[in-house]
Amino acid sequence: MRTLDDNGRTLDAEFDLEPHDDGAFIVFHARYGTRGSGREVNIDYLRALEVVLARLSELSATITAIEVDSRVARGLPLEQRLLPLSYPVQLTGGMDVGRLRRDVTEAQRRIARKSTAKPTGGNNHKRIRISLTFPQGTDFSAVRRALFSSIAHGAQAVVGQRAGQPVLTATFGPYREAIPNLSVSPTTVFSVDRESLERALAGHARVQNALADCIRRHGLTPVSPGRGGPDFDLGWKGACFAVAEIKSLNGANIERQLRIGLGQVIQYRTLLSFSNVTTQAVLAVEHQVDALWVEICSSVGVVLTWPPDWPRLDRVLSEASDN
Repeated sequence: MRTLDDNGRTLDAEFDLEPHDDGAFIVFHARYGTRGSGREVNIDYLRALEVVLARLSELSATITAIEVDSRVARGLPLEQRLLPLSYPVQLTGGMDVGRLRRDVTEAQRRIARKSTAKPTGGNNHKRIRISLTFPQGTDFSAVRRALFSSIAHGAQAVVGQRAGQPVLTATFGPYREAIPNLSVSPTTVFSVDRESLERALAGHARVQNALADCIRRHGLTPVSPGRGGPDFDLGWKGACFAVAEIKSLNGANIERQLRIGLGQVIQYRTLLSFSNVTTQAVLAVEHQVDALWVEICSSVGVVLTWPPDWPRLDRVLSEASDN
């Protein structure tokens, strides 16, 4: 899973949340590659770790242990892979989480370090496992909301319920037409601010606006995200709320774009589900793709579609029209 920063931007850093006994484990996956190389993985590791620590502090969580969880470190005794911090670490609102994050990342350098590393060298963004406990009565779903939302207390309610059906609230804004920036090329999408650049591509804007037109033709109203909720490309309300992620494609990035888009729209659906709202996830791409990807998306309940015919979208739109 990935978290959102306080501006609603998805941070490129994967981590897992696992419940255990009276607490939880968080496993942060390692960062690899250089920003802008096109081969970077979990490039926002440092920022995401700080965001997660800040949100845990709002929950008054306690860190009971942090250990390096890399393949090499797992072959060491626990005392040799444990970060040398003063446990337990009590997290409280208003604490200096920036300093704590630096303590955590600097402590990693000396654990499972290559013999050839310089005395001051070593990786400070390794795979780590954080063991946590929470105050009595803390609900695990509240922990999930805090960690995977764009504000510390969880995603703001973006939909309400009336007579058992979801309805939109003012948190959604009117649909904002996508305007392409012709100076942006597909080769730059993975270099700096991936999401902003992706949305500036002509292909992305064309698909997004075409989907909005299709929604209108079915008598529905497309909307754009408001503040505090997931930063999807567009959505609409029918029999359930549908949330769509748009991805442009070219020969060099098709597989990666599909993987990223699928992960994003599943995250949006999960965040919206915290409001107990049924959400249909839609991944709209620039052109037809291999049937294998249709099956992959279908297996996790995501509708994969593309212009001009929008295959598999009829069911979502017809159910909405009949509502």
